Amino acid sequence: MVFSKPLAIAAMTGLTACSGGSEIAPINVELEETPISDELDRVFEPQTGASITFADYNTLGDRLVDSVAPDGIMSSQGLSTSGSASYRGVLSVITSIDSETTQIIGQASLGVNFSTDSISGSVDNFLSDTDQQYQGQLSLEQGNIDRTANVDREFAFSSDISGSLQASDEAPMTVTGQLFGDFYDDGEKILGIVIATTTVNGQTTDANSGAFILSQ
Repeated sequence: MVFSKPLAIAAMTGLTACSGGSEIAPINVELEETPISDELDRVFEPQTGASITFADYNTLGDRLVDSVAPDGIMSSQGLSTSGSASYRGVLSVITSIDSETTQIIGQASLGVNFSTDSISGSVDNFLSDTDQQYQGQLSLEQGNIDRTANVDREFAFSSDISGSLQASDEAPMTVTGQLFGDFYDDGEKILGIVIATTTVNGQTTDANSGAFILSQ
């Protein structure tokens, strides 16, 4: 399946759209000087007693998006054909429960095997913009790199995404779909879009779009 690249960038720009307002607040100097690896560690390995919030996911997503070079996209033919890499970051999904649409963001971990062109991973610790916690996990399976993709108009890799999530006092929600993405900055980062449906109490929504961005 082919998607336009502007759609992917628009999806990433909208990753934190539910946090309010159309203007993106500038990142302060202190945060700009903090290495992204430290920001990833703070979110994925919080100190004892510290809690992670939706705002933390916003901050991490903004930092990662701002760090991607405008012309940093890699051709799939230029990727390594050996070795592997691990990525961490954030992934958003649009959910629909009782006619109410909500954006939730979770911690994504993804592994790429360049020898076999395979991709797998998981997303968990989802939060809504009101910091509502969602139990459960989404799995990334059957992922693969398309070495023939023209990255000017096609994505370099795709993967299935599925699983079950549940907030307290809400019915379980099944998420099913696919993600499509590209490699950036010499393969250090990956970003793209999520196209998925949600099913609650036997009712399945139309496909909604989400986004993800991760870094080594």
